[in-house]
Amino acid sequence: MDRQFKILPIEGGKITQENGAVYLEGYANTKGQADRYGDIPAVYKAKRDYVYDLKEYLKNPVLLVDHVNAIDHVAGSMSEIREDARGLYFKAKFSTSDYPVVEHARKIYTEGHAKGISIAGKFHYENPDAPNQLTLAEIYEISLVAVPADPDALAEAVQKALRQLSEPKTDGGTMEPETKTVAAPAAPDINAPLGELRKTLEARLEDCITKDKVEKLVEDIVKKVHPQPSTRTVPPQSPEEVLERAEAFKSSPRNTSEKPWTSEYGKKFGSMRNFLLAAKERSPLLADTKTIMAEGTPAVGGYLVPTEFYTEVMRLLVDASPIMGMANILPMSTWKRLLPRQLTSVAIGWVTEGGTKSVTNPTFGQLEQVAKVMAAVVKCTDELLRDSAINLTAFLAELISEAMALEIERVALLGDTSAGDPFTGIYKSSGVNVVSMSGSSVSFDDIADLIFSLNAANSQGATIALSRAGLKKLMKLKDTIGNYIWQPPAGSVPATVWNVPYVICPTITSTLGTASDMTAAFYGRFNRALIISPRESLAVKVSQDAYDNSDNSNAFMQDQTWLRFTQALSIDVAQPSAFSYLLFK
Repeated sequence: MDRQFKILPIEGGKITQENGAVYLEGYANTKGQADRYGDIPAVYKAKRDYVYDLKEYLKNPVLLVDHVNAIDHVAGSMSEIREDARGLYFKAKFSTSDYPVVEHARKIYTEGHAKGISIAGKFHYENPDAPNQLTLAEIYEISLVAVPADPDALAEAVQKALRQLSEPKTDGGTMEPETKTVAAPAAPDINAPLGELRKTLEARLEDCITKDKVEKLVEDIVKKVHPQPSTRTVPPQSPEEVLERAEAFKSSPRNTSEKPWTSEYGKKFGSMRNFLLAAKERSPLLADTKTIMAEGTPAVGGYLVPTEFYTEVMRLLVDASPIMGMANILPMSTWKRLLPRQLTSVAIGWVTEGGTKSVTNPTFGQLEQVAKVMAAVVKCTDELLRDSAINLTAFLAELISEAMALEIERVALLGDTSAGDPFTGIYKSSGVNVVSMSGSSVSFDDIADLIFSLNAANSQGATIALSRAGLKKLMKLKDTIGNYIWQPPAGSVPATVWNVPYVICPTITSTLGTASDMTAAFYGRFNRALIISPRESLAVKVSQDAYDNSDNSNAFMQDQTWLRFTQALSIDVAQPSAFSYLLFK
């Protein structure tokens, strides 16, 4: 069976003699405090009421030397071993054998030169909220060992790295106020502790840490640098889910007092609540604000929302998806338009004296943009619209921006018109540079090939877009001189992959490729070659008569008000050659 090892000091260890026999007793592992590996043994009450599983060990409870499972390395046996409130207590009786290995072990422990013990078994970390919590230790062997030099270095490095990631920045002892900006937030400098961690990992990997533990450490660092987005369905699919989200929003700092609307259109209503009530009653105030939802059709698509709400949605779109923050946003005023795009560069050549000069004009083509309509439905109870304790502008803007931003991101990166998507994304665009993985798993050479697949012009200011799962794989890669290609954020400088900035896009799946087992890294000039063009403002249609076939819900029969928000826009890869992608696993 697979074994993992922990080499630990014996807590409260002592040597006693009874009737001529020598005993070693103490705690092999203690609960509630971090051990040398940063693990904190603790009962995980959701699963069981104990930490240590001794069933396998008690089948043959011998005390080995250096985990050599041979008769000449049996130093003694356990006369007592149990789990109590403090941890794993043991009392071992030394053999009186004069065999050199056994005799030497007995003497150095009796004389106090050796104070360590090693547990072999299988260690489990089942608490998702505490990745360092050791929730179950299946014990297979217990052995006397020489503790390696400076084993505390690993735990210290891990704790320092994660602690610094968690600590807020301060200035003169005062915590900086939380602000939301488009720019990357300042991050603590963890280069030194992370370097210490890496150095210790490489020197002590076999002795001090398991592969499982490495994965958990990497995952923990990713969580600190890139907090996991909400796993709620966006937007909520039922009125109950909307109410649950609204209750959580009420107690959040985002639920500030709603400021009165001041635009010419917005002043008619003053707030989102009044606007929605007017839309529900088909107020004459909205007579001239109907929107057209398709070219050549009457204006029956809903009511244009006031500037205050639209501005808030557009601001939050950038926060909800990095693609919205990086793309070239070019609003359009018509349903269709043509944009010029350069197909070739200026041609340069040498000519003889008096020879004919070649024409050096670059060639241009045209990009046709056609706006398509994206819709999101929010099912509300009438009570929510009447609840004065919630800032409806901020709450609804948050729901709609999350839903629309993630869908825009998905289509921009992975859109496939043959599969029913309205636009073709980078992944399916003809002319994009495709980089193939050279082996069975991603390597530094693959990342180098991706970055050098673009010419100098297109790589200028280029960014990598990848998933959290993809980042975890790249964090373990080194370049040709042994340096890790992932570098953590330092101050206001964001984290990089081989000195290239990257963003995390949750819509990039791990089911790409012919075998549906790969993720992707996209590299390119998003701000130049990816165009997102919203048409008009956001529109809303309010109904108390709507019916949903998927769950047989009925707004009228259930005293609900359903809001359908629509936005017309076009998503276009204007210059496919400005992008590359790598599929990897």
